[in-house]
Amino acid sequence: MKRIKLTIHTIILLVLVSFICVAQSNEQKCSLSETPDLLKDEKGKPITITPSEMGKRFISGEKPEYPGDCRCQGAVYFLLHIDAKGEVRCSQSISGHPLLRAAVVKVIKGWRFTPYQTEDGNKSFAAIMSYSFSLETSSWSLLNETLPCKPTKVIMKDSSGRILWLKPNEMLDRAIEKTQLLPDAYFKGSGDVLVNVKVNKNGNVTCAMIVNGHPISRERAMSAVIKWKFKPFLVNNKPAPFFGHVLFSFPKL
Repeated sequence: MKRIKLTIHTIILLVLVSFICVAQSNEQKCSLSETPDLLKDEKGKPITITPSEMGKRFISGEKPEYPGDCRCQGAVYFLLHIDAKGEVRCSQSISGHPLLRAAVVKVIKGWRFTPYQTEDGNKSFAAIMSYSFSLETSSWSLLNETLPCKPTKVIMKDSSGRILWLKPNEMLDRAIEKTQLLPDAYFKGSGDVLVNVKVNKNGNVTCAMIVNGHPISRERAMSAVIKWKFKPFLVNNKPAPFFGHVLFSFPKL
């Protein structure tokens, strides 16, 4: 009986190792020194775009699947070289669990970002991108917290006095009326669209701002989210406005 268990465990281990090896073979070492159109500072040194800025530049891309055989969580970090069109020229993992890195490697080549524009035209650039996995769900590690409009005096804040944002799963739980997005037979795009919204004390969306996503998906998400209605949020037993992230997912058809 012990021999059978050992054999099964060995097979699982070999499968996981081969999965990691295949994913690593899809990675390319980013050789930035050989790129003439690379974005550089006044001293000629490459400029590396931060993860928070990359979250704003993200346009579209397939969401990594959580590896089912992994009870692991945390963030993975990648060095990216984005070309002048906003496409991933190469990616190189920096840190994170091997299985989580492998899940990102499978889809990262298809991610698209806003090109970096200069007076001399579009430039390719180096960037650090992060993605966060948890046992409950996986999500973009840096939810852009740009306010869609000015906060009111009575607004939810945390213990440190910062404006408190409700995450996508919390917003979904609070939604009492939401417009469902029906598949569009003429649009084959996929990926996530993140929308920052402000909800008034009556639970209605008063302003919204699209953070990322394909242009067509953005338009559909915006037209839907302004019709959503949420449970009022109580501050000192009184309804108060709040900010939140609403996430729309467009699957492949």
